[in-house]
Amino acid sequence: MFHKETRMSALQGRGTRRTVILAALATSAAIAVPAYATEGPPPHQGDSGPAPGFRVLTEVQNPTNGDYVDGDADSFSRGDNDGFRPTLRVGDTAHYKVWVFNTGDIDLYDLRVTAPDCNLSEAIAHLPAGDPDPYVRLSCSRVITAPPEVCTVATATNPRVLDGQREEEYRVEDEQSERACVIVGTPSSEEPPPAPKPPAPAPEPDVADPAPTPVMVTTPRRARLAITKAGKARVRAGQRTYWHMRVRSTGNTTARKVVLRDRIPNGFSVVRAKIRVRTKVRGRMVNRWRPVKYTVRRGNLTVKLGAIARGRTKHVRVWMRAAKNARGKRVNVAVADGSNTRPVRDRAKITILPGKRIQIAPAVTG
Repeated sequence: MFHKETRMSALQGRGTRRTVILAALATSAAIAVPAYATEGPPPHQGDSGPAPGFRVLTEVQNPTNGDYVDGDADSFSRGDNDGFRPTLRVGDTAHYKVWVFNTGDIDLYDLRVTAPDCNLSEAIAHLPAGDPDPYVRLSCSRVITAPPEVCTVATATNPRVLDGQREEEYRVEDEQSERACVIVGTPSSEEPPPAPKPPAPAPEPDVADPAPTPVMVTTPRRARLAITKAGKARVRAGQRTYWHMRVRSTGNTTARKVVLRDRIPNGFSVVRAKIRVRTKVRGRMVNRWRPVKYTVRRGNLTVKLGAIARGRTKHVRVWMRAAKNARGKRVNVAVADGSNTRPVRDRAKITILPGKRIQIAPAVTG
C-alpha cells in the first residue's frame, strides 16, 4: 500500500463534447490521490508542438481496513509495486478504483477506459493538462469466483488531441493499462472452525529487558529517468545538423521499456539516427556509434531503448537536414518515458540561417 496525498477533484468537461464525462468528477469533496500519478502532434512554425501522454493505475480495496492498494508486484507497472495483494473468498465482491492521469502537456478528449472483468466501459470527454497531473477516478466491482488468484486489468486507449495552434484534430494511437490482483481463499461455507485456544502460560519471573533489536529500513524501489538534449544553435538552410540526447536511469531500480521520442521541427527532415554502444576493439572496450532502428510518425522520431539499469545512460544522435527554403527559429523537444517511470523532456533551440550564395564568375570575352 503506497503513500497517498489529498487533492481536490475539479475536472470538468469543456465545449460541446462534455456529455460523457462522469458527474462525480465535479465533486468538491477531497479524495486520496496516489503520490505519483505517444505520439505527439505535428510540428508547427517556431515550436515543435505539445506532447500528449496518459497513464493508468488500477487499485483494489483491502477488506481488512478499507484502503485501496496497487495489488501487484510488477516492477513495470504503476503504483507502489510492494507485492501486497488482499485476500478475498469465493463469493466476495472486489471493489476497484481506476485512475487515469494526463501526464502530457496538451488536453485529451474522448479517452476510452475499459475493464471488462468488472464491466467498466467509460469515455472521458475531456482530461485537461496541467501540473500536478490532472486525473479522472473511475470505480467498478466484480464477484470473486475461483481461486487461487483473480486479476483485473483496466485499459485506456486512443484519445483525441486538438492542436490549438494549427486547429487540427487527430487520435493518439496509444494505449496504457494496469492490473490489480487479489488472492482467493476458501468460501465462507467451507471455512474451518477456529482452533481451540491454548492454556494461558504461567507467569515468568521478572528479568531485565533485552537489548533492542536493530530495525532495517528499506528504501522503496522506484525507477526514474533524466534526459538532456544538446545541438548546434544555428544551421544554414539546406545543410545538416545533429542533436545529441542522453537518457539516464536515476532511480534505485531499472527503468523498463524506455522509449525516446524526438519531435521533428518544422522545416527539417530526418537523415539518420545512431546509438552509442560499448564494444571490444583490440582487447579493450571502446565507445562506437552504430545505426539504430527508428520510426517516424506524426512528426515524431521514435527509438526504443529498452531497459536502462540504475545509474546507466544511453546516448542517441539524430541527424536532420534543414529545407532550402526554411528560415527562422525552431524548438526541438525530446521526451523519454518508460513503463515504470514518469515522462521527462528537454528541448534545444536552433535558428535556420539563409543558405550560402554561390558566386558565379562572369564570362570572359575579348
